[in-house]
Amino acid sequence: MREGITAKLSVETPVEMSVETDSKPANRRASTDDHVLRLLRAQPEQSQADITAALACSLHTVERAAANLQAQARLRHRGPRKGGRWELIEGCP
Repeated sequence: MREGITAKLSVETPVEMSVETDSKPANRRASTDDHVLRLLRAQPEQSQADITAALACSLHTVERAAANLQAQARLRHRGPRKGGRWELIEGCP
């Protein structure tokens, strides 16, 4: 038997990958923002927990929507954290 002989085998396998991008998350966010505004327009004293129950989504989703709307200057909160009320800023649809 021959010692010291080693064989190296290398195999390349091509792999194709496709990545689909979807704009639904942005649309869904805009839709959630609009739903939050609609609910607050009807009852500005609603809490985020109330909105969560009405929209059947997570509290984090409503918090994110409220923060997004505040950053866009479409919504602001007045009063204490407990017992305050939401105000829609004039000129927002």
